[in-house]
Amino acid sequence: MNLKRRSQALKALYQEFRADTADQMSGAVCTIGCSDCCTNVGEVYATTLEGILIFDHLKRKNPRQKQQLLRRIADNKTVKEQHRLARCAFLNENGSCAVYPVRPFSCRRLYSVRRCGPSGPTLHRQAWEAGERIRRRIHLLDDCGYGGHLSYILTLLLDPWFRHDYLAGKFEPAAIEEFAGSHGIVINRWVEPRENLNQGRGFSSPSEGMPERS
Repeated sequence: MNLKRRSQALKALYQEFRADTADQMSGAVCTIGCSDCCTNVGEVYATTLEGILIFDHLKRKNPRQKQQLLRRIADNKTVKEQHRLARCAFLNENGSCAVYPVRPFSCRRLYSVRRCGPSGPTLHRQAWEAGERIRRRIHLLDDCGYGGHLSYILTLLLDPWFRHDYLAGKFEPAAIEEFAGSHGIVINRWVEPRENLNQGRGFSSPSEGMPERS
């Protein structure tokens, strides 16, 4: 796997989405410290490629910070396994994000033009649809990878065997079948066949929590 090339392509998709939705997002009321999407959506979705970028970001933190975040990942996984609402592992006490520069696309695409409440964020339909298109392309880009709740994906990547095989471009879904099946992990290569992208067919992944749209 050419990780550098894929990472650059992923960042280009982030930038494309940002440019395509600039008009809609200009009306967002989101501010630093606003964290409803990090606590009330129920799932922070990520791909393995995004998880690798997060781990590389963690390497640049001091040992104490890194260990704290690894414990928070483990705690988040435990809460999710108990089918309880899980505060994002990277949400700091002041409401800021510990990995903001490398946050996954599921975070980047969410915004709201009204203060969030019980109904969640309110965003434009055009922005939601643009997000769906980019999400499909991210899955195609990470075609040997997986998608699911962030702490589950990071747990996989903490396994040296899995991380080695993923970075080597190996495609071995049977090897994680039990974990994937019990944790709602999807296999990117099987989620969105390339021929379906041009035909505009549906995207069969776990829901990220459909917000209200305007």
